[in-house]
Amino acid sequence: MIDVSIIIPTYKRPELTAQAVNSCKKQSGCSIEIIVVHDGDNIDQKLDGNVRQIYQEHKGAAAARNLGLSEAKGTYIKFLDSDDLLNPESLCKQVVELEKSNADVSVGKWKYCDSEGNPENHIHCEYIEDMLPILVAGFWNANFSYLFRKSWLISNHCKWDIDCAVLQDFAFIMEVSLKRARFIKSDIETGFYRRHKLGQRVSRSSDECRSKHYYEILESAQKYLLTSNKINPVYTTLIDTQMKKISAMESIPENISAMTRACRLT
Repeated sequence: MIDVSIIIPTYKRPELTAQAVNSCKKQSGCSIEIIVVHDGDNIDQKLDGNVRQIYQEHKGAAAARNLGLSEAKGTYIKFLDSDDLLNPESLCKQVVELEKSNADVSVGKWKYCDSEGNPENHIHCEYIEDMLPILVAGFWNANFSYLFRKSWLISNHCKWDIDCAVLQDFAFIMEVSLKRARFIKSDIETGFYRRHKLGQRVSRSSDECRSKHYYEILESAQKYLLTSNKINPVYTTLIDTQMKKISAMESIPENISAMTRACRLT
């Protein structure tokens, strides 16, 4: 029996992908499977150990994560971007916490690291028991900080939005929250979110593009609440207020945390 499936989408990043995979192997105390989904790069990568490599046509990271989820055999799911790193010995501690709870999702602490993988000092973790209001307000956690019960994701038909060009992780966790997943906060430092040097980033999107997709994520959330008969005046008011603030902005910064400081709810 496999405890955790770690799903890593990648596209033309063999060196960084190898580092991400190696960070997954520095875990003990639970059984894991590592699923690397090559998004059209056709790289026959030599990865040591028991790593499942799956290939798909170039459809984007969201489609790669969905494919990995459909192939996963673990009780729990961890999504890890190919340029990020898990903290050694962190994963199985997070599993134990989630197993002891009745929750569906665990959110742990995390840090930024530089392009060479050297961690910064400041610890991040945005959490309240009801995650929806702080997500609407633009608070954000690294993708890998979350650990999901696979059975909950499957039964609630949660998938990554393949039409979302940017802010995919934000859109996914918004959907999970809208479907009323039960969250717990973990004190485990889960990993490191890599800050790339100027010119090294794979994803480059304009302020206008980020603004458009952020607005659309909130708009979709509002529609879901209205059509699913889960109308909560507090939520709908929060979303309406945030959408108006976004519409009034001339541009939105590249980092979503910085982006939302300008329009956060008070």
